Amino acid sequence: MHDLQSIWIKGQMWDQVTLSYLGSLPSLTALALENGWSHVSYLPRAECVGRPFASLQHLLVSIAHSEGLSVLAHIDPIALETVTIYWEYLFAYTDASGIVIQQYLEECAHFGQLKHFAAVLDPAMEKRIGDKSLPPGHQHRLRGFARSNEYLRPVLALTSLITLEIVIDVVFQLNNRFLRELAQKLPHLECLILTPSSRTEYFIDEVPSILDDDDDYDEDNPELPDYLPTLDGLLLLVKGCPKLATLKLAVRSAFSPDVRDLKVRQKGGPHTMELWATPLDPEIPDRVFAEFFARAFPALRDFQVALPSYSGPASAVYEKMTPDAARSRWSTFLEDLNGSRGGDFRGQLIEQQTRL
Repeated sequence: MHDLQSIWIKGQMWDQVTLSYLGSLPSLTALALENGWSHVSYLPRAECVGRPFASLQHLLVSIAHSEGLSVLAHIDPIALETVTIYWEYLFAYTDASGIVIQQYLEECAHFGQLKHFAAVLDPAMEKRIGDKSLPPGHQHRLRGFARSNEYLRPVLALTSLITLEIVIDVVFQLNNRFLRELAQKLPHLECLILTPSSRTEYFIDEVPSILDDDDDYDEDNPELPDYLPTLDGLLLLVKGCPKLATLKLAVRSAFSPDVRDLKVRQKGGPHTMELWATPLDPEIPDRVFAEFFARAFPALRDFQVALPSYSGPASAVYEKMTPDAARSRWSTFLEDLNGSRGGDFRGQLIEQQTRL
């Protein structure tokens, strides 16, 4: 046991003696805590003798584990590299999901060398999303989250991050201003994923629930609805994060009103990109979009697009174009990209299903 390097523990097996013993092992580099309640008392790291879990490099905690945040406040590793949040609960409101993510990001600010932060949805929970065979009170769907900036802001302190991956039941909706801050604060990013892995229908959150929050406005373009970043906003990430290889994000398929040059040629950029996108702006010709993607993302090889579901006549997403017309235009555009790029490039629409 003195040479133990990794361990996966259920909450019911976790007690004070085990905590103290494992925390003192110089060999332990990986710890995973499964769901459960152990009622262990965790001293804040400042009150501990020595450094609990000093050699720990990889930590997984479940949000169903009631003490996950306490564990993060207790451990004091020299060089923690990875924190994974196992998402085993589907919250009724996006704000609740945002609060949990925010709390974990705030605790992770202590770990200055953290390279990878991920929140991963439990497969059993993912199967429930979009399943209409469940009783009405138990049905769940993918939802957009227009106030994501507010809850993700603590990530800006994690300046060594290489991977930021939050793959749960929420489509995080940022804006151009926050993308600029991400690029400035997290220049080492190689992977940014803020969209679900589930392939079921989703709905854009079009009306921020707190309208007087500064994060709900783009001060550079106050007339532009900013519950989503624009396509040119993605250039901020490409320029600020030169090693960014994977990008999965919700976007508005339009350009900022004051954008001056869409023909700036970039080098490199993402190889894999998945955009949870609105319909292509009907006021912009396809050739403009084609030129933009060719110049902005020359290294792109795998490009997928997911369109939101129709949420009724009040929806601004399909105000200028029907869902069928939007889908047809994106399909044609991607087919043309496939033809013009050739080689190993692949562009396609994501087929989103409703489980019956």
